[in-house]
Amino acid sequence: MFQIPVTGLPMKVLPLMGIVFGSIYSCSNYFRVILSGGIGKNGSTVALAYMTKSELYIQDSAFIGPGLLFLNQYFNSFIDEYMVLWLALVISLFELTRYCIGVCLQISTHLRISVFRIPSIPAAVQVEVIPSGSHQNNID
Repeated sequence: MFQIPVTGLPMKVLPLMGIVFGSIYSCSNYFRVILSGGIGKNGSTVALAYMTKSELYIQDSAFIGPGLLFLNQYFNSFIDEYMVLWLALVISLFELTRYCIGVCLQISTHLRISVFRIPSIPAAVQVEVIPSGSHQNNID
C-alpha cells in the first residue's frame, strides 16, 4: 500500500506501467522494421524472411493433431475430448521427435560426426616386435 511520492499512485502500479511502456516501445520498433522492409544484411529479419519461405505441404502430418482438435470442436465434441487431446498429444510428440532427430542427423552429417550410432573401431594392426638384442634392418 506504499505510495509513490509526488504522484500519489500506489507502488503496485509501477510494474504495470513498465510493462505497458515496454510493450509500446517494442511494438513501435517491430512496426518500424516491418514497414521499412527489414533491417538489412546484419539484421535477423532477413534470415527470418528466408526461413518462412520454405514449402509447407497440405498433407504434412504435423497438421493431424490440430486438425483432430478442430474437427472435434466443429462437430460439437463428437468424440470424447480427452481422447482427442491424448491422441493429438501423442501425434504431436511423435512429430516433434521426428523433427528433432532429423535436425540432429542433418547437423551430424554436416559436421561428419556420429550422433545416434557408435562407430566400430577397426581391429588393432598387428605390430611385429623385434627383440632388442637383434639388429635387423628391414628397408623395403
